[in-house]
Amino acid sequence: MKSKYFSFVNIIKVRFLKVLFPVFLGSLLFSCETIIDEIDPSKFPGLEQKLVMASFICPQDTVLRVFLSKSLPIYSEIPKYEPVKVLGSSGDSMLYYRNIIYVKNALVEISDGVTKGTFTMNPTNYEYELRGYKIVPGKTYTLKATVENFKVEATATVPKEVPEIENLKITQFTTFNQGFRADTVNGFKMTFDWKDLPNQENYYKLFAEYSNYQKYPKEFAAVTNHIGIIKNYSSFFWNKSELNDEEDLISDNLVDGKTIYSPTGQGYEGFSTYCNNNGCFKSEILKNMPQLFDIQLWNISKEMYLYMKSVRQSSGASDNPFSEPVPVFTNVKNGLGCFAAYNKRVIVMENKF
Repeated sequence: MKSKYFSFVNIIKVRFLKVLFPVFLGSLLFSCETIIDEIDPSKFPGLEQKLVMASFICPQDTVLRVFLSKSLPIYSEIPKYEPVKVLGSSGDSMLYYRNIIYVKNALVEISDGVTKGTFTMNPTNYEYELRGYKIVPGKTYTLKATVENFKVEATATVPKEVPEIENLKITQFTTFNQGFRADTVNGFKMTFDWKDLPNQENYYKLFAEYSNYQKYPKEFAAVTNHIGIIKNYSSFFWNKSELNDEEDLISDNLVDGKTIYSPTGQGYEGFSTYCNNNGCFKSEILKNMPQLFDIQLWNISKEMYLYMKSVRQSSGASDNPFSEPVPVFTNVKNGLGCFAAYNKRVIVMENKF
């Protein structure tokens, strides 16, 4: 009798679940349908197209440059990709495809309150350029751009001083790298420090570059417009460990007036290879021609620091569908982008290795 009772109960449970499951599934599907609503784009505030302006000025620059574009609001039509030829650092012409909305015929002006300069557009790189306008450390500049019904402006103050680069150390190493077609390559590690400017908020950026001259063999003519002697550049990357992202942006928060130590910068001598049916061919580094290190410490404005930080954070989250959106910093009134300033300390030295 006991076993029959339990069998009867089990039968009821099974039948109950058979009835309950479709009801539960239906409610789940119904819920999914009701939580997705299409909202009229007109209900979103601030979706209008805006003018994008970007420029970074420095007392050491001989040419000032301003980049202008237009934003792409949500639900707007994405422009078609257009081929553009760009001259690379090696002298080669490279073909890129862009879908950026470049702005032509804009009035772009810069002023320190006394002296004004007007930019002209360079049709080759689509940037607005100004030559002969001197940027003075400590001064505040206003940049304005006007085109069609857009009118934007922003201000930036140039840092007065830059600390001295001290205790610069460069060491050489050799590594095996599959990226160089299973060949060895010489690299350099670099560190230095500087004394923070006291009693003020400071932001710094590190930059270093190694350059040499290389001879490209005639076989390279199959893949490049230039053969013979070419100047080669290699930028340094700044990391405290191989797992960290680029750490070239530094704040003096908690270290005001103290010595700041750079992370280790790493760069490579670099060479080019080309392989065909006849074998592999490698560029030759010319040891009798200049091989230079260009080491720079930038004192950057807060706007430049915040903008670069936010751009990197936003780019790093772009491939993660679960990451929260990161707003990109802007100080452009009535528009988007950034106008900022920096001052720099430069050391150029020969490669003694």
